[in-house]
Amino acid sequence: MTSRVSAHLLLACPFKMRVWRLAWQRHFATPFDSIQNVVSSFTSWSWPPLRPGTPSLSAPLVLGTILAAIWSAHWRHVYDDIPFSAPNVLISVNKTIQLLRDESRLFYPATL
Repeated sequence: MTSRVSAHLLLACPFKMRVWRLAWQRHFATPFDSIQNVVSSFTSWSWPPLRPGTPSLSAPLVLGTILAAIWSAHWRHVYDDIPFSAPNVLISVNKTIQLLRDESRLFYPATL
């Protein structure tokens, strides 16, 4: 598979792009100009600042959560014929981020 096809499947597909844009706007303080924001975060290891209202998690953890939710929905579509739904993926992202925040409170209650 070429890197161009991989980039499309991972990031640039319009359905996945919508998830990246909406999740980015919810969780990160910098504007989402293009999918290049996501690409440069992963390739340069330069993480965007989180929004003040976002739980005290690391930016890589939030980006990884978004990526995992997108791929989970992608494979459900491929193998189970369940349509890819951006709203459902965003719900999954937000639930997982809340779960991670709740779990981190168990171990580090003073930091959150």
